[in-house]
This record gives sequence, C-alpha cells and structure tokens, in this order.
Amino acid sequence: MNDIEKATADALYRYGCAMTARGLSKHELSILMYDRNRQLDIPLCDEKVAELAESAFLFAMKDDTDIDLPTIKGAKRQLRPLLNEIYDSLQPDITLYRHGGELVSLRDGKISHHTAESMPKLLAARANYVDKQNNNMFPPPMAFKAVLYSIDDEDKIRSLNRVVNVPTLRTDGTVLDSPGYDTTSGIYYHPTGETPRIPERPTQGDAKTSAEWLLDLLYDFPFENESDRVNYIGLLLTFVIRELCGCVPFALIDAPSPGTGKSLLASIAAITATGKAAALGVQLGTEEETRKNITSRLRESPPILITDNVDSVIKSSALAALATAPVWEDRLLGRNRMLRLLVRAVTIFTGNNIRLGGDMPRRCYRVRLDANAAR
Repeated sequence: MNDIEKATADALYRYGCAMTARGLSKHELSILMYDRNRQLDIPLCDEKVAELAESAFLFAMKDDTDIDLPTIKGAKRQLRPLLNEIYDSLQPDITLYRHGGELVSLRDGKISHHTAESMPKLLAARANYVDKQNNNMFPPPMAFKAVLYSIDDEDKIRSLNRVVNVPTLRTDGTVLDSPGYDTTSGIYYHPTGETPRIPERPTQGDAKTSAEWLLDLLYDFPFENESDRVNYIGLLLTFVIRELCGCVPFALIDAPSPGTGKSLLASIAAITATGKAAALGVQLGTEEETRKNITSRLRESPPILITDNVDSVIKSSALAALATAPVWEDRLLGRNRMLRLLVRAVTIFTGNNIRLGGDMPRRCYRVRLDANAAR
C-alpha cells in the first residue's frame, strides 16, 4: 500500500471503531464502511474494506479505549445553535432516521422508537456535554425534547419510508438490490438470507426459468379456478412492484373447509416478502381497537400483514381506509402527536367462506382453494 492508501485505511478503520462504539451491529458496520469507501476519491478494494470492518468491530468489542467524540457546551445557550451542534454529532449515525414523524433507530432491519426516556442516553453516546466550567453534564432536556419532537428539522436526519427484505423496484422502475439505505427512495433494504443479484439486463430465458419455478411451487395447491392461481401469482409479484402500485386491495385466501392449504399459501407469501414466517396482521375488534392496531402495526413498517383464520364478517371503516389510503394518519397513543405513515404493507386474510360487509367487497380480491376442485 502506498502512503495515500495507508492514510485512507487508517481513517476508515478509526471511523469503523467509532461507529461500532455507538452500537452498530457487524452487518450494519460493514454496510456503513462500504458506503463510506465508495464516497472516497480513491476508494480501497472491497476485500480491504471487509478486513478493516472486521478489525474495527473486534477492536471496539474488546477494547475500552475512548473514542474521540465532539464536545458540546450545553448550559444556558440559545436552542438553535445548540440543536445545530447536536444534529452534527448525530449525522455519522446511519442507524438514526425519521419515520412517520418519529425518531427511530434501525437494528438488524427492525425499527425501534426513541422516547423522552431514551434520548439522554442516545445523545450522550454521540457527544460529550459540558457546562461553562467544562464539567461533564447530561444533555439538557430542552435539547433532546426538541430533537425528538421537532418537525422542522427533518432534513437534518434521513427520512425512512420503509424497510424491505427482498429486492424491489423503485418508483422510476430501477431495481433496488444493494443492502442498506437507499437515498433515492428512502427505503432500507435488509436481506434476511442469501438473495441472488438481479441481472442488469434479464433475458427471456431468465423470465421463463423464474415462471417455471413459481408455477412448480404452486402445482399441488387446489385452486378452484385458474383465475385464483393467477390472483395468487399477482399477490407474490406485488411485493416486488409495491412502490409502483399505489393502493393495493386486500387478498382473501378462502376455502369451503379447513385443511385446504390457506395458511400455507399465506406463509409462502410471507417468506417471499420477508424471508421468514408470517408476520402478525391486523386484529379485528371495535372500530377504535382496529384503528389503534393498524397504527401500531404500521409503525413497524411491515412488508406484509396476515390475519389468519378469520371467523367473523370483515366490515370496518378503518380497514376500508387502509385499503385506499397511500398515507395513514393517526394520533400516537398517549401523546399529542400526529403520525403520517406510508401504507406499503400487503394485507392478507385467510378463512373459511370469508364474509365481507360494508365497503370491503370493492377493496378485496379472492384466492379460492377447494380440495374437490379438478387440477
């Protein structure tokens, strides 16, 4: 390595140590350092970046050496200059985002919400706060509450629109298949397993192979009609093109009797969307309970919501609004704050002879199974 490469490697290594000390996982650290390296005028090779990320992670995990942090004088200052310094200290933290009007962190692809109780620890881990005599002090309450609740400084911290676990299309039709935060779309791609890279120019042969694989997967399911099979294939494809779709109707996986494969079909959809078993869906209850449950679920940015074995009539104005609203607005429970959450989840209900009421029939499509149907 020449002198420039050595200096670059040393700076990148120290940066990795500082980021690990702030609570990043090994996976998040690797993504951050690859992103940082790509921004350099003379980037290092990927193998060297991987080696530096490994070393930085191990060093920070076993060593108590202090990491240089910015010093912020927090006593008796005007709020705006103080906030600017605080935001500067938070800028290197790739785990911090604003989502739906809340300050959140991402850990291994999962959203955690910051509160007034967690903010002092968050800020203190990213800067040293001192008073006029340079004595250590806690971050002033007015500062962390302003960072937590301010809606005027959203440009200071990146906006997180959603989290996905599989490659997806952006609104311009380009493919998002690089792990990490995508500045173009505001989407964070967190693969949960081995995901093949998407060819830049897929061929007709690639499309044919994929279609054959998908049809073979569904071969043993007793779809009542060919239209039900096509509806289910459309459901699976929705996860990839979700950004291009606008509002998406609910999928009803239905059958005349138990034991037909409804839950298995729902699980296949969940694995397609997330790489893991089904996520909890919307719990039906009173209008208020349903609305609160929808808000609670959307705060986690789920790619899919599955409500299994529905045994009552699906009739709810809140659900009807969920199917037709690109943005869900609701007040945060116990607080005087309005949330604005993007609706990107694909909603599925399963049950026997599912019944719909109110406006729901126009907001759903059916995938019908029947064990007695001819295949």
